[in-house]
Amino acid sequence: MRPPSPVPDSGVSRRALLRWAALGGLGTLAVAGLSWAAVPLVTGSAAGFGGAVDAGTLDSIASGRVKRFPAGKFWLSRYVEPALGDREVLLALYWKCAHLGCTVDWVPQLKLGGVTGLFRCPCHGSIYARSGQNIAGPTLRPLDIMALRLDGGRIWVDTGRISQRIQYDPQQATVIV
Repeated sequence: MRPPSPVPDSGVSRRALLRWAALGGLGTLAVAGLSWAAVPLVTGSAAGFGGAVDAGTLDSIASGRVKRFPAGKFWLSRYVEPALGDREVLLALYWKCAHLGCTVDWVPQLKLGGVTGLFRCPCHGSIYARSGQNIAGPTLRPLDIMALRLDGGRIWVDTGRISQRIQYDPQQATVIV
């Protein structure tokens, strides 16, 4: 005679129980992963890279200056463009080198060909003018630009709209009225 089992037999095998536990765990991970990926779609990315970034006012960046915006991964460059009748312009330059993607530095004291103030890639030595045009090094094209708009004296940069360029064209810059 067999003693009574302390646990009633549920009819579920150990193998089936482990299979359901594993599938449940994978399902939980899938739902968590999808919800994490959906957060930017629901909330938007207005606070940093991938959305609209408030780059301050026109007064916050002087003529001939370049300003770094880490949250948006761009440089804002303000300069006089001779091809547009010596008007002041703005460009939002994606700080990723067009060669292999290193982050370019702004070096105000760097001189090349009579030009002072250039972007330089610390990895492979590509050099770019303040317009983002490549002027030396291994890169074959200018820095990418981001969509920029002026709204009541405020500068807005859409870091989700990055355009690759073959060459700098003065029409790519935003004229400051």
